[in-house]
Amino acid sequence: MNPTAPWYHAGLGSAYLQDGKLEEAATAAQADTADWARLTILACARWSQKRIPESDAALAQLIKSSAETAAYQIADVYAYRGDKDRAFEWLERARRQRDAGLPGLRTDPYLANLRGDPRWNAFLRTMGLADDQLKISAH
Repeated sequence: MNPTAPWYHAGLGSAYLQDGKLEEAATAAQADTADWARLTILACARWSQKRIPESDAALAQLIKSSAETAAYQIADVYAYRGDKDRAFEWLERARRQRDAGLPGLRTDPYLANLRGDPRWNAFLRTMGLADDQLKISAH
């Protein structure tokens, strides 16, 4: 484990976020060396804390600084916030960019609320997944 590696601190923040420990999530993420990782967790944590202007600012900075390299994380934030349309737009952009985050999308907790949407399986098909693989993603 390397504390200077991207996602080291934000990964801890993500665990806190999933556990409902919102301030701990934001604090852990602040120490991350990668802007995209820090801003992803901050945008989600602040959203859950109803600190919407701070969440919006983190998301805007994430888009400004990392749209070409972190489209998947931007989709995560939009999905987390419940904005399914924008989440699918950014997932499509991530697919076109061949974003490195895409292999984990079927189990990504930030995308959970997209799985019941009819666009979910359609998107997975654009990723080349077969029908039996789509069933696995529903869990």
